[in-house]
Amino acid sequence: MNKYLDSSYLSASIFTIGCQIIGIIFSLLLLVATITLLLSAFYFMLSGGREEEKDKARKFFVYSIVGIVLATLSPSIVALIASFFGLPSPINC
Repeated sequence: MNKYLDSSYLSASIFTIGCQIIGIIFSLLLLVATITLLLSAFYFMLSGGREEEKDKARKFFVYSIVGIVLATLSPSIVALIASFFGLPSPINC
């Protein structure tokens, strides 16, 4: 039998690819979140007391915090989906 058609090999390779994709997404989300945190600080400093500029800085701050939370939870989400479908959860993801 072809090893590439074996279900255990296929599920292992899918999780390997999934873990690599999650690692890349995690890195990109943390990078974007860091940039938006810096932008929110920059906008807040340059607001000069204008409420619309302060609101813009607050929105950037909230979006960056949401990004950090999603990036942190992404491996757990994949493990949850894997367990839902009865697949082995990735251990070293």
